[in-house]
Amino acid sequence: MTRARILHLVSTDLNYDQRVDRISGSLTERYDVSVLGHEKATSLPLSDHPAHRARVRTASSSGPRFYYEMNRSMIAWARDQSYDLIVSNDLDTLWAGSQIARATGAKLGIDAHEYFTEVPELMHKPVRRAIWTRLARTYLPLCSLKYTCTTSLGQALGDKYGDKWGLVRNMPRSSTESLPITKREHFTVIYQGAINQGRGVELMLAALKQFPAMRLVVAGEGDLSDSMRELARSYGVEDQVEFAGYILPSELHKLTRECHVGINLLSGTSDNYKVSLANKFFDYVHAEIPGIHMAFPEYKRMIAEYEVGVMCDEYRVESLVVALDRLRDDAVRATYRASCVQAKELWNWEIERDRMWDLYASIL
Repeated sequence: MTRARILHLVSTDLNYDQRVDRISGSLTERYDVSVLGHEKATSLPLSDHPAHRARVRTASSSGPRFYYEMNRSMIAWARDQSYDLIVSNDLDTLWAGSQIARATGAKLGIDAHEYFTEVPELMHKPVRRAIWTRLARTYLPLCSLKYTCTTSLGQALGDKYGDKWGLVRNMPRSSTESLPITKREHFTVIYQGAINQGRGVELMLAALKQFPAMRLVVAGEGDLSDSMRELARSYGVEDQVEFAGYILPSELHKLTRECHVGINLLSGTSDNYKVSLANKFFDYVHAEIPGIHMAFPEYKRMIAEYEVGVMCDEYRVESLVVALDRLRDDAVRATYRASCVQAKELWNWEIERDRMWDLYASIL
């Protein structure tokens, strides 16, 4: 029997997108899966993966021209291909997905990683925001498959654009690693993810001034990479901070286990952040370290099940300092670690992927 052919479209570098890696890898167990991403000037060669993977290049690296070039390049790449389902990962590849689906007679789907029109980068750009909103209203009704990563986001998208959205959460694969691992000499906090507006990196840099013996590892890059490095220098804490850059997922987990606490702070000015449940939430749980999270609905829901970290009611340095001071206590961290050990037995990809398989089976 011929297996259905699926094409995933992604605007990110495929080596670092853990959600796409897990979903496309698991789908290969039942379907013929290809993934098309974006190649940056700094991109490393693609790592081995069970799906067929490729990348397109663009002359621009950001802004409207970048999105236009990327979508046009994806359409050109898939021109002579044949597929049964095209899945756009977020709105930024949905135009390409719709055109490829129409040309090939394939069904169209979307995996919404975030509330795209409500990201901080668009808050003060009404024209661009209006364009993305119009794109969503035009092409989302064409999607036979709609799912996202949190219950709150699914509800928000359903309220705004209609229809019911499925749920596939960003849970890591189970691991058979031997714990504990040797921790770093100094009390070390890790931040995973993009260094973008409203992600808490600037709060952590300010907090370091009150904890001279504390260290911070920033694992990622983003729009504010240069300004955060400059801010660390202006605060006089540059010797306490390691900007580690992009790290492959296999190495990132090991690094996270070496640290003592993970931070996941988000500004409440963004509706996107309010409905989020970041990859790093589960990554910290699987590394068996407590996380510091915002008291947003998804984090409240998860921490009510297992107390795997502490929550901040406000996006303020003072709130972060209180949380850090509490988690410096070894006995307190041991309690949270015990909750992480329990939680990761249920919060893992091996359980979550059944939900994902059911969604795809419903339309293929």
